[in-house]
Amino acid sequence: MIPIIPKMIASPETAQKRAERKIVELNAGLEQTVEERTRELRRAYHDLESFSHTVTHEFKTPIREIGTYLEIIQEDNYDQLGEQSKADIQLARKVCNQTLDMIENMMIYTKAGFMVLNIEKIDMMELVKNCFKDLQQANEDKKIELQLNDLPDLYSDRFLLRMAIMNVLNNSIKFAQNRPVIQLVAGHMESEKEIAYYFKDNGVGFDMSNAKGLFKLFNRAHNSSDYEGNGIGLALVKRILSRNGGYAEIIGEKDRGCVVVFIFQRKYQPFPSV
Repeated sequence: MIPIIPKMIASPETAQKRAERKIVELNAGLEQTVEERTRELRRAYHDLESFSHTVTHEFKTPIREIGTYLEIIQEDNYDQLGEQSKADIQLARKVCNQTLDMIENMMIYTKAGFMVLNIEKIDMMELVKNCFKDLQQANEDKKIELQLNDLPDLYSDRFLLRMAIMNVLNNSIKFAQNRPVIQLVAGHMESEKEIAYYFKDNGVGFDMSNAKGLFKLFNRAHNSSDYEGNGIGLALVKRILSRNGGYAEIIGEKDRGCVVVFIFQRKYQPFPSV
């Protein structure tokens, strides 16, 4: 008679160990997949950066050469040129410089959309002060004042956030350049769910019916003949804030300045609830 061997029932410890081993295997596979995807993203980022740099260089080089030739023509033939010809050459050189700026800004706009973020805690008071100082030095011929109210720290990518603030403050200076004193104000507002940083100026403002389109590429509230620019600045600000989990709003009134607001959700920030 063949003895009946009772079916072995796995002890709880054995089942638990099997489950733990399976979890370890799954985690290892997941980590490997994440690592591979990260390497692929970094390769793609470097490829795009290389392509962007090459295209930018190929466009900027001939434009620089045109500007140089125009300068040589103007200097070598200054006494023979009529006033209209001098004005035309000067305008052509200005267009070259504006085109170079536009290419540079488009490269930054593109880069902001795919670059790998480096999120860190940022002292917003210090960052805004440094941005203002740099712009003040670049506009020594203008009287510029900054009223800096309390600005809480923020977790963001420093490079991109600085670029967004520089764009906003630079716009404020540009559109208030005819004021005896350019007055800038930076501060913050907060609610239970959001925290906002605002940047206010005493510039020419704008009609609020145009507000929606101002964050789109190449859209402008004012005539390019009155104020230089290429319509990329606010579009870049929008893209930067979107990458950092935020969004921007702009409020203005004709001849009474405007306010640009950076808004971030508290759930993505280490702020205590109010």
